[in-house]
Amino acid sequence: MSQLDSTDPRGVYVPKPRWDIYTSLLLVAFLAIIIAIVCLCLEMSRYEWQMKATGVAMNVTRAVATRMIA
Repeated sequence: MSQLDSTDPRGVYVPKPRWDIYTSLLLVAFLAIIIAIVCLCLEMSRYEWQMKATGVAMNVTRAVATRMIA
């Protein structure tokens, strides 16, 4: 059995991967994630990138107090 010479330029032929339905679905999923990130950034910019819920506790106690009175 003969061994291949390391200087042999031929090498092993590997066919180029084809574009199939799974590649298309991967592209669709990637685009959906990018669109979701853009929508999240737009929504966060509406709230000036604030992460804390300010004023919620006061509104909840007010709502509970008005139900107890009524």
